[in-house]
Amino acid sequence: EKFTKELTDKIYLPKVERDLKDGQSLGVSSTPTFFLNGKKLNLLSFADLDIEVQKAIGTPTSSASSSATN
Repeated sequence: EKFTKELTDKIYLPKVERDLKDGQSLGVSSTPTFFLNGKKLNLLSFADLDIEVQKAIGTPTSSASSSATN
């Protein structure tokens, strides 16, 4: 009942529109989209995310080193 009322009353519409505008201005065109240290990442897998995070904190991972050899 609460959900239906808030949906009908469009209580969250301004926030959703603001979030949509912010995402568009940052180049977000799909979800999930990841940013690391203010840089949009172009990832193909969770392993890619892990590699980027490890590079950012300066800690090599086994997946980072195995990806470099493949």
